[in-house]
Amino acid sequence: MRRLLIIAIITIGAILLESDYWRPFLAIAAAVIGLIEIQALLDRRRIRRMRKSTSTAE
Repeated sequence: MRRLLIIAIITIGAILLESDYWRPFLAIAAAVIGLIEIQALLDRRRIRRMRKSTSTAE
């Protein structure tokens, strides 16, 4: 949840900053944080599936 807040702040900052110099850096930062968030979500799903499979095996 914290990462999504950071993405929102970076996006708002990119909109507010009219300077073309900072926009690519902010866009890259938002993309990297978004990819980290997606990877964390996939890891949580994988761990949940692993726990279900081990609990049903017992």
